[in-house]
Amino acid sequence: MSYPEVISTGSKGGIHSNREGPLADYMRAAQARGFKFGSVKAVDNLGLLLEAKGIEPQTITIARLGHAELEAAPGMDGLPSDEVLRNMAATLVMQVMNRSSQHERDNVDLWELWNEPRPHTVAGYVKLARLMEFSMEIAAQHNLRIAIFSLNAGTPEWDEYLAILGTGVMQKAMQHHAWIALHESLVGVPANAPVDVGFGTSSITNPYTGATSPVFADAGPYLFRYRFLLHAARELRIELPPITISEWGCIPQGHLHSFPDEEVMRRFGWYDAEASRDGHNVGFHPFTVGQDWDSERWERYYPAILNHLDSVKTRVNAPRQTLPSPLPPPKPEFAKVRVNAARKWNLRIGPGTQFEIGGAASSDTIFPVLESVWGRTGTRVEAWYLVMPQGYPPTLTAPLWIASSAVTALDF
Repeated sequence: MSYPEVISTGSKGGIHSNREGPLADYMRAAQARGFKFGSVKAVDNLGLLLEAKGIEPQTITIARLGHAELEAAPGMDGLPSDEVLRNMAATLVMQVMNRSSQHERDNVDLWELWNEPRPHTVAGYVKLARLMEFSMEIAAQHNLRIAIFSLNAGTPEWDEYLAILGTGVMQKAMQHHAWIALHESLVGVPANAPVDVGFGTSSITNPYTGATSPVFADAGPYLFRYRFLLHAARELRIELPPITISEWGCIPQGHLHSFPDEEVMRRFGWYDAEASRDGHNVGFHPFTVGQDWDSERWERYYPAILNHLDSVKTRVNAPRQTLPSPLPPPKPEFAKVRVNAARKWNLRIGPGTQFEIGGAASSDTIFPVLESVWGRTGTRVEAWYLVMPQGYPPTLTAPLWIASSAVTALDF
């Protein structure tokens, strides 16, 4: 596969198969009608993905092999050591090696090692990100590409997303050509909740810390929750890997079969159309076909899903967004920062003292940089620049630390 991947045309709807199921039948039906599924996922049955690649080599295959003891990455809130995290990652990588043949591995594009980890502290998510780093490193030693995290629907919270971004795990994911896997569904909502509940109108708030996100017009607390991550990463100028929604649902959990088929497909179509506006989204997989989970089974909807995929097979999807120019900490001997004077500046005089000063709205102000570091402002991870105030504010003569969120450009 090329990297970073996008689904440039057609639907982003895929297939999630649990152990057994008609995955190959759906792929053959799509092939006969002149289109293909962008991605398919199989749990505990690599033979399905061998069959899938035989039908359509360009379909991206995602595999998960269950590990009841470790797959949810327990213990992150206890802040395990690097040695513990490395051993956990090695255990799940070696499970793949021990439960698969080389031929099977050759036909799997991405492995989901983990399944629905849920730390309950910000520090726990930092440790989870560290676990993902070890997972990518060890997987690469065995020529495996992985999709990291596979987080629960309805998680993480805003400050947990920011903490993950501050670890550097996304930069390492880009280096390893990893993907991000997330789950999205309508969990914890009333049985009659609409598909777009909270979409474009709600923030996400951590009930334990009170950290609250902005409201974004294209994000929701349930479906398209991952776009809070996209917005945060863009603000911090961090490039993200492709994102696969490896388990997905559009009906309040437990009520799938109580809705008319037409309403299920209307919701499917709404999500697919909205996903087409987003180049980072490389597939969503209705949970599930195959064995178990009878109340969540999607077999009866796939004839209509195939009709939908056929109807949009020539649709052109949005490309991945280009990030703004990055603002890394500069070399202090020659760089200057240009500060937007029309907004409040987040300034700090020495350790521990922080306050805001309104800038004059007439023009930008340029400060020479004496030193620069990466730091944290509340839940935001960003660069801090030590600058000389040059008479502004007039009452301050000591150097100031200024946050990159107030910086509009670097001058050299």
